[in-house]
Amino acid sequence: MLVALLLWLAATPSPAELLTTAIAKRDAQADRKFTYREDREQWEASKDGPLKRTKFETYDVIMLEGENYRKLVLVNGQPLDAKRQKQVDEALEKARANRRRKFALIRRNVRVGTLADLKRLFDCTVTGEELVNGRKTWRMEAEPKPNYKPANADEQKMLNTRRTLWFDQTDGVEIKTVTLYTKNTDGFQPGTELETQFANSNGLWLADNLVFRFNLKAIAVVRIQGEARHRFYDYKLFQTDSKLIPE
Repeated sequence: MLVALLLWLAATPSPAELLTTAIAKRDAQADRKFTYREDREQWEASKDGPLKRTKFETYDVIMLEGENYRKLVLVNGQPLDAKRQKQVDEALEKARANRRRKFALIRRNVRVGTLADLKRLFDCTVTGEELVNGRKTWRMEAEPKPNYKPANADEQKMLNTRRTLWFDQTDGVEIKTVTLYTKNTDGFQPGTELETQFANSNGLWLADNLVFRFNLKAIAVVRIQGEARHRFYDYKLFQTDSKLIPE
């Protein structure tokens, strides 16, 4: 038993090695831009307990003035009616004009940070090996550095979480991440969880599924519990000559 443990420890990469390799892999494909389709479902807790789907929308994520733009194309699997289509078209043209004037679009997002942030702000431990979607991975746990003083609000939000990551043993990139909120963050209560999985598409690891299990306290008397489920597919590589190449 002791010999097996020592052999496993000798073969196990350090957290720094895992993160350095994964960051390099991500950087190598960072200059590639994609268009894709996204299905978004929202499920909320009902009075009798089970989750009920309250929204199902499909978006084309297109390239608009050099950046991705999410355009609504289907609601509950059906094309938009004329009124909604007009609203969508007007919003797209407004976004185009804003981007041409380089106005920043302000959105309320859940920011979880990058692998580089993780390396800087968290203490990480490799805790074992697991199969994820049939692939051998290293599992890593990440806890906020106990004595680190956040430099800004974004860092504090990241430190309000614990992380679990699974790194592919062959390709060296993270293929699954789970972010668990341990403190109230922008109304999201402890226990809120964000899970992201990646899939290999012609040698590139791209987001495949995202599930946000939320417990949101919007105001003092309003609480919303449920899940936001996203599926990403039909990726196409976008090139500067505007040609789309299927991935």
